Parts: sequence; C-alpha cells; structure tokens
Amino acid sequence: SSTRTIVIRSGQADVAELLTPKEYSSLKSAPGVKIPGAWGNRNIAVAMNFKAPPWDNPKLRRAIAHAIPYDDVMRNAFFGEARRWESVVPTTYPGFAKTKTQYSFDVGKAKQLLGEAGFPDGKGLDAFPSESFLLTYPQERDSWLQPIGTAIQSALQQIGIDIQLNPTPESQYVDRQLVKKDLQFTLIDSITPFGVDAGYALQLFFVSPDKSGINNIINYSSEAVDGLYYGKIFNESDDTKRNAALAEAQEQVMADVAWASVVEYKSFVATRDTISGITYHPDNQFRWFELKKTP
Repeated sequence: SSTRTIVIRSGQADVAELLTPKEYSSLKSAPGVKIPGAWGNRNIAVAMNFKAPPWDNPKLRRAIAHAIPYDDVMRNAFFGEARRWESVVPTTYPGFAKTKTQYSFDVGKAKQLLGEAGFPDGKGLDAFPSESFLLTYPQERDSWLQPIGTAIQSALQQIGIDIQLNPTPESQYVDRQLVKKDLQFTLIDSITPFGVDAGYALQLFFVSPDKSGINNIINYSSEAVDGLYYGKIFNESDDTKRNAALAEAQEQVMADVAWASVVEYKSFVATRDTISGITYHPDNQFRWFELKKTP
C-alpha cells in the first residue's frame, strides 16, 4: 500500500485503493488528490469462539467488551474517520437498531466481570491452552490491524489478561475462520454483508449453524435469536413488526457479546482530482465503467 500511496501522490496512477487509514489521511492535503468516502458496511470487531473455553464464559466475554479502548482505536488507528459500532449489523442497513446494551472502556467494570467469571485479575486463565489467547488477524493487513491489536493487547494487560498478536497468512486465516471455524480469539475486519438488510446480516452471522446460519464463524447459538428470526423476521412483510423483531434480536446478540463490536469506518478510495464517478457499492468495489476522466 505504501507504493500505491506514492504513485497516486505523484500522479503516476489515477486510482489507488486498499490503503491504510494513515495513508488515506496523509493524502487529504496532497495536491491533485481527492479521497471520496462513504459509510457503508466496514467495521472492526473482536470475536470469541463459543465452542472454545474459556470464551464460552459470558462474563469473560463481557469483561473483554469493557476492556477494549474504543476511543483510542478511533483516534489512533482511524484518524477520526471511524465511529462506535452500536449494534452487530451495519448502521446504514434497513432494520438497524441501536441496542440498549452498550459497552464502554471501563477497567473497573472489566475487572469486576473478570472476577465474577472466576478469573480474578486473570488468575486461572493460564490453565487454558496458550492458543486461546492469540489474537489472530490477516497478516496481509498487518500494517493497520497491528496498531489496533496492540491497543487491545495493552488494555487487556490492565485487567490481568495477557494476549499475543498472531498475524496469519490470509489463506490460513480464511480456512480456519470460514471452514474449520476454530479460531478462538480474532480481530476481524471483514464483516461486510453484501445483502443490504439487517435480517440478512443476522442470518449470515448469528442464526445457529444447524438452522441455516450461513457464516456463523464464532459458533454462536441462541434459541431466542433463532426463534425471532424464523418466527418474526424471515417471512414478515410488515416492516413495523419486522423491525421490532430485528431490534430484539440485535439486543440479544449484543447482550451475549456474540462478538465485541468496536468501530465502523468509512470505505475510501484515493483518486486524482481529474477522476469522477466513484460510487459506493456494498461489495466495497467501485465499477470501472462508472469512472470518467477529465482531460
């Protein structure tokens, strides 16, 4: 990405994508460059596998949710181009509901929950395999995910949990995440449901795997969520009733900390100022045929 940043800045390229937030920020003042962006479905979450102890402990998951330094991540990793993610589906999607259950960075609360989980000041966690405390993410995006992981690592040390960062080649990461579903503790930046609907996002990630959950990477299972999805969401044509059920399901998922929602961030691309026609699409790819270049 550093090479792409150089060539767009120098005018050797008209379009550059997949830059880091820091690189996009550095280009905002570059002559002849513009950075179109849109709030879509980009986000960051910390996922804990429900089939992998100790992450099957709900109070431990809530402790983690209160130990994440949300403001530091927004400020230092996204340079102000992120916002708190206040549910588990994209804010821009029909059916999104801000949940009553929210988590803030609170060391005292995190320590209290850690003690209630049976691990005061982290004591007892060493009985679990060391792999349980590897925060895994794609190695190919290490340049910008690593600072986020480091911030989380430092914050968790404050409550007595030692984790190690585990950048992994994306081919292995995807195989373990989507096929084997055995990653235990994960920093994910790929929760981008292409279907623009909160119900689709819920089915994709949170309906139980044995009940047609499409991509339930954390082995989450909730009778309440399954019941809401098939009883009040899937075939409901009344938007008012459907949205009420969607809000209830999002509340349940958030309370269970199916994953710890961290931030949403903008989809960006860098272009020369002679380029127009950049349009946001939910697959986060622009269409070349839409672009125009002013001579």
